[in-house]
Amino acid sequence: MDVYEAVVRYQIKSWQLGAASYCIQINGQDADDKLLRKLKPFPVKPASDCLQRKDKSGMTVVDRHSKKKSVLFGAGSIVWRSETQADVSGSYLCGSQCMSGGVYHVAWDGSHWQVTKFDIYISG
Repeated sequence: MDVYEAVVRYQIKSWQLGAASYCIQINGQDADDKLLRKLKPFPVKPASDCLQRKDKSGMTVVDRHSKKKSVLFGAGSIVWRSETQADVSGSYLCGSQCMSGGVYHVAWDGSHWQVTKFDIYISG
């Protein structure tokens, strides 16, 4: 769980465009309440609180309730390289021309997990 928290925190902090909320998905499922609570005060929600809306420019991701711009962040399974290093596939989607995916390299620094590198494989 702490590895996922590190990945999502990294995604949110490195996100450069404005978004009203961040909808989180872990292994194709809504992020659980425990992870979402750990990520406060960021405006995080489970992935099902976002929807993809078609518009003139293609598609945008919006918050299902407020209809404001949102970002869907996803993280996949953890691949352990050692007891202190792991890789996590991850991505974000905010629209037709706004997406990225790759592998997050995460390491234990003695007190917490942190992303040390992100290798991008998909970008748009």
